[in-house]
Amino acid sequence: MYGHRARVGYACPPPVAEVFIYEFYKIAPPGVTLAISTVGGGRATKEDLQQSFRMSVAAAEELAKTGVDAIMLGGEPLNGSMGEELEDVIQSLQQRFGIPVSTSLTAMTLGLEALGAHRVGVIGLEANGDPQVEAKGAEVVVAKGAGYSRPNRVLAKIPIDVPSRLVREAVAQHPEIDTVKIGCAHWATVDAIDALEQELKIGIVSSSLAITWQGLRLAKVDEPIEGRGRLLREH
Repeated sequence: MYGHRARVGYACPPPVAEVFIYEFYKIAPPGVTLAISTVGGGRATKEDLQQSFRMSVAAAEELAKTGVDAIMLGGEPLNGSMGEELEDVIQSLQQRFGIPVSTSLTAMTLGLEALGAHRVGVIGLEANGDPQVEAKGAEVVVAKGAGYSRPNRVLAKIPIDVPSRLVREAVAQHPEIDTVKIGCAHWATVDAIDALEQELKIGIVSSSLAITWQGLRLAKVDEPIEGRGRLLREH
C-alpha cells in the first residue's frame, strides 16, 4: 500500500486543490501519502467563514473514517473565525477520532515560534496582504500582497517568482525582518524557500510548508527533511 508509513488527512478549503498536493509530495518522504477532502463554501462574512469551518469539520469526519494518522484543517481565515472556541473544537475532534488533529493556523503559529520569529514580514495573495500573526513574541513589520483578488484567479497559474519577489522586497525595505510568513497553501512557494532563507539570512514559513510539517510530525514522521528550509530541517 502506498501510505504504508503514514497517511495525513487534509480538509481543504478550496473546491479545487492542485498546488498543495504537488508541494506535499515534494516534501513527504517515501511511504507517506495525503488524503484530501475539499470543503468549498463562502468567505464574504464571519458567518460564511464559520459555516465553511463547520464544513471542514464534516470533511475531517470523513477523513477519520478512512483511518488516516493525523488530520489538518486548512484555511487560516476559517480557523480564525472560531476565535477561542477553536481549541475546544480541536480537542473534541481528537477525543472523538482518537488521532491528532490540528489546523493551518496552529501550524503557522508553531512554525513561526519554532524559527524564533520576532520581526515578521507577511506575504499574502490579496492586494493588502494578510497581517494576521498569532506567534508569541512576534510583531508584523510589513504586510505585502500579490494583488490576486477573488474570485477571478487560478492559484496554480501564479508564478513562483511572485512570492519570492515580495519576500525580497519586504526584506530590502525592512532589513530588521528576521522571519517571513507566506499565507495561502495553494500557490507555489515550497521550491523557493530554502534558497531564499540562505540568500536573505531569514526564516520563512509558508502555509503549505507549515501544514505539511505539522501533519508529518503529528503522524510520527519526524526525521529532518533537507532542501525545504529550516523548519523541516531543524524541527
